[in-house]
Amino acid sequence: PPVRSIRIMTTNAKRTLLAAISALTLCACSVTPEYTELASGAFTQRNYAAADELMEGARISGRNQSVLVGTIVDIDSLDHSSRLGRLVAEQIAARLTQQGFNVVEMRLRNDVRLREGSGELLLSRDSLAVSQKHDASLVVVGSYALASSHVYLTIRAVAPKDNKTISAVNYVLPLTENTRLLATN
Repeated sequence: PPVRSIRIMTTNAKRTLLAAISALTLCACSVTPEYTELASGAFTQRNYAAADELMEGARISGRNQSVLVGTIVDIDSLDHSSRLGRLVAEQIAARLTQQGFNVVEMRLRNDVRLREGSGELLLSRDSLAVSQKHDASLVVVGSYALASSHVYLTIRAVAPKDNKTISAVNYVLPLTENTRLLATN
């Protein structure tokens, strides 16, 4: 008889443990797909595709090429940006890194103008000096404009030695509630 009561307790413990694991799994599943969907969603994929198209147009391979990526700025105020502009620049930089480019981290530089809440603003007069220090092949710059239902973006790959645009991409993102929040500081 004592053996039987131990087996019953073990069975009850197993049921309780299984219920707890199931509940935790359901909780984890409700969060994970949303994050995964957002992290690899249309916003990120469109920025990655724009970076891919930009570099294809520039006709250089990523191996051992240094690239500077400035914050994407508000077209109505070229010395201001937002979380949207900084996030787009971060995603472009991430994609270029994935492609094998040496992306110089601009926030660690003292010779690039940094503004609280605006990010790293690489002005054309700064690009030659900064790019020469890092032997950068390209400087990526861009702007965005908000409309009623979309965000219009332009990114350009500029040769720092002569400030000539060698590749440019225009693209559109939907102006969702999240995108609108990113655009307002």
